[in-house]
Amino acid sequence: MRLRGAPRSFGGVIVTAVLLFAALVGALALWPNRSYRLPWQDSFASGDIDGWQAFGGAWSPYKGGIRNNSDERGAKFITGSPAWSDYAVDADVSLLGEDGDAGIIVRSSDEEEGVDSYSGYYVGLRDSNNSLTIGRADHGWAEYQAVSPRERLLPSHWYHLHIVAVGCSIAAVASSGTPGDRTWVAMYEPSCARSGRIGLRSYSSGGLWKNIRVSRAGSGELNPLLAQAPPQPKPGFLQSEAGFNSLRLNQPGISSQFTENLHQAATAPLAPIGQLSGLSAGQPVTVAIRGSVTLISPRVYVQDATGGATVEFLHAPSLKIGDEVQIAGEVEPSHFSAALHKATGHVLWQRSPAPPISVSATQAAVGLYDARFIETEAEVDGVRDSAGGQIELLLHSGYQHFVSIVDSQANPSPLRNIRPHSRVRVRGVCVVDPAFTGNAAGFAILLRSSSDVHVLAGPPWWALRNLLAAGMALPVVALLGLFVYSRAEHWRMRAVLDERLRMAREVHDTLAQGYAAIAFQLESAIDREGRISTPESVTRALQMAERSRGEAHLSIASLRALHAEARFSELLRRLLAVQIASGITLAIRSYGTERRLPVEIESNLLRIIQECVANTVRHAKAALVQVELHYAPELLSVTVSDDGTGFDPDAAPGTEEGHYGLAGMRERSARIGADFQLTSAPAGTCIRVRVPLPRSRSVAWGYTLSLFRRTLRRLGGLRLAAFGRSEQMDAKDNPRFDLR
Repeated sequence: MRLRGAPRSFGGVIVTAVLLFAALVGALALWPNRSYRLPWQDSFASGDIDGWQAFGGAWSPYKGGIRNNSDERGAKFITGSPAWSDYAVDADVSLLGEDGDAGIIVRSSDEEEGVDSYSGYYVGLRDSNNSLTIGRADHGWAEYQAVSPRERLLPSHWYHLHIVAVGCSIAAVASSGTPGDRTWVAMYEPSCARSGRIGLRSYSSGGLWKNIRVSRAGSGELNPLLAQAPPQPKPGFLQSEAGFNSLRLNQPGISSQFTENLHQAATAPLAPIGQLSGLSAGQPVTVAIRGSVTLISPRVYVQDATGGATVEFLHAPSLKIGDEVQIAGEVEPSHFSAALHKATGHVLWQRSPAPPISVSATQAAVGLYDARFIETEAEVDGVRDSAGGQIELLLHSGYQHFVSIVDSQANPSPLRNIRPHSRVRVRGVCVVDPAFTGNAAGFAILLRSSSDVHVLAGPPWWALRNLLAAGMALPVVALLGLFVYSRAEHWRMRAVLDERLRMAREVHDTLAQGYAAIAFQLESAIDREGRISTPESVTRALQMAERSRGEAHLSIASLRALHAEARFSELLRRLLAVQIASGITLAIRSYGTERRLPVEIESNLLRIIQECVANTVRHAKAALVQVELHYAPELLSVTVSDDGTGFDPDAAPGTEEGHYGLAGMRERSARIGADFQLTSAPAGTCIRVRVPLPRSRSVAWGYTLSLFRRTLRRLGGLRLAAFGRSEQMDAKDNPRFDLR
């Protein structure tokens, strides 16, 4: 026989643990991040770029703002909360070069490196076709509108963008600071993305951003923009943004960004960069080189297909990674690469940055790739701050030890979070200059930003840190497991004892009393000489034995039925069917929301109803027996009626005559705190039992709360009166099952 109490006790432990864990996880997931509550503003003025995530580009704080020093196509810098929905973004934006664009992403999600590799909306300034553009990116590009401003868009000029996203409408206005020079764009997408983060984005030109603010917005902020620019309901361009921009990109043209002596750059002999290291170190030689910029801080590095070189200009230029330049200067050759001093030149055009050359640490250490853009894999030894205010990532691959260096302002936090013994891939300019290696490492890699370090795998499980953490956690987990096991075993045994106590009470009320009555009758039938003096007492004892045997069968059937999963009305129908004699009709009806009740209540109700039906069959000469169950939130009313002859309740025989039926029903009703009423007339008899029930919450939930309360009480000695009085009872207590 399965004990309903025991599984519920151990199940309660599991349910409690699951509920507590789910509540903790839900609270952590839903608790709003204070850093991303609206209104929100950037911290670029203090050089803080924590919370931003780079997808390509070379991002670093610059004069109170953030700068992308790369011509990379589709570089993104993302921050904010995915839960931001209707909001307005204000930002100052400046393009660093020509034939590109820079702007703001709103409602961004699913970001990756690459052109259009995100899902969201973009509003940007594009100087390739002199327009303010708005469109939808979803790992592809759909441009809804492009409007030309009154004045020509210029690089290195600040423009203010005000973007509002409410519902499925996105609108923006750009202003140059010149009175009257304002440009509006708007779009509407029926199946729109309704929430997402914000981001900064540039394509080919690089860019500068500052004064970024995000605030809540509604129709009051949106409607003034829509009045100036009705939203476009469908895109005008369905091709990729890369294809659209390629119509105007990579067209050769001279820029005056750092032109100092065009004649020198144009007339000096043009030499491959890889041949400069072979020049004589005697008399200075002026040569011209042509290549792509791979790094601009802490030094400028330029490379072509043959090699790389560092460049020192007469005046600090404004360059971006990826710029194709022609430079002339005095060559200072070295064993592995060369340096150009007093350099002048000009930008030929803008292009995507050169891809890294994949090499091993051993190849990089011999100097063959000095001053060139490479990538390699290694294991992390640690992170440290250098004397020059830079962050150094200590690495090794095999027996080769080297360092990766990034400027301390270029978002170093991700590097500090990399754990020792992690496997990483690093990209940057390889140098063997002792100024960077300190003669303590084989070579150094100069990173453009912390995003040039990609973690491939965390430290192995056997790392010292993990072993120490596991060693500290195992005793705690073991003690917790032992405590949970002991509590579960204790509660299981308590449930078993409660069930045994209930069964003992059942046996006492039926079989024990029956045997006692039989013994009394037999004793009264035998005289002192051992002879049977009153045969009537023996006959009565036999009748009592037969009745006790019937009671035993009913008890066994009841116990088996109560631990089944069927509804209570179905259990009644199944058990009472064997008691109904032929010619009598049994009708069982249930009203309200039927539910299973504590075993104490169900077992006593079942025995009361069985006794009623048995009396009807024996004495009432009835043709119909009706059992009605009326379920209310806090009350169950059970009515058993028949259409028999009826009797006088006051004149009915009692326990002194050996009749325990009515007395037993009243005792069982009192045991569960129920109200017992009996009425009888010549037209039939009716018995009504009204039982108070636990409150509307489920028994399982109430039992879980009680288990939780008992656990806290045993852990900390707390008395949580708010959870109500204990449901634990012994045989002498009122057995009413109340979980308040």
